[in-house]
Amino acid sequence: LAQPPGMSILMIPFAWGAHAASTNGALSGARILTAAVSVLNVLLVGLVTRHRGFAGSILAGVAFAIYPFAFHATASVLLEPYLLFFCLVGLLLAFPDGELASGGRLIDAGVLLGYAITIKPWAVIPAAAVLVCASLRWREALKRFGFGLLGGVVVPCLFFFVAAPGSFWHDVVVAELNGGSTTNAASGGARLAELFGFGAPIGIVDGRLAAIAVL
Repeated sequence: LAQPPGMSILMIPFAWGAHAASTNGALSGARILTAAVSVLNVLLVGLVTRHRGFAGSILAGVAFAIYPFAFHATASVLLEPYLLFFCLVGLLLAFPDGELASGGRLIDAGVLLGYAITIKPWAVIPAAAVLVCASLRWREALKRFGFGLLGGVVVPCLFFFVAAPGSFWHDVVVAELNGGSTTNAASGGARLAELFGFGAPIGIVDGRLAAIAVL
């Protein structure tokens, strides 16, 4: 398991295409879809922040569109555009007007954020934020969102975990917490530089000092 199984599940149609037609064609189709999802994410960022007004929505969308790593991620089939897509749609359902939703929308939001976790575990951060908000209405909101979140994680992962529980824990959980490595974790400064977008896409070899200064 190179990463959680969510992305592998999403790419099943392209795997079929590689067998039915050609590998190059299937990979080209996957890259086109990734670019389209990346563009759609800009719109979703604006929609998620629209309750802050027109200026806030435009500013958020532009800031995301020019974020170096967001642009760099459109060049190939990477996890991050899909991770963001499911997170943003989940947040849009959970907070349609800047306030916590109710009813089935919370279940759908939980499922989408749960599936985002199966693409890359760092989606637990926005999922945890929604859980905190839902805890204020724990009898209804927390139960609905928590049920959807659990289903969004468990259903896609269940087969893979049952087939190889040891490998699943080591390759998915441990490796992801160590930044994709099963041995050495990245330094805090390096992670901070990545969050600010200081790195290879904009020509900065080592952005740790710049990131720490900005923080």
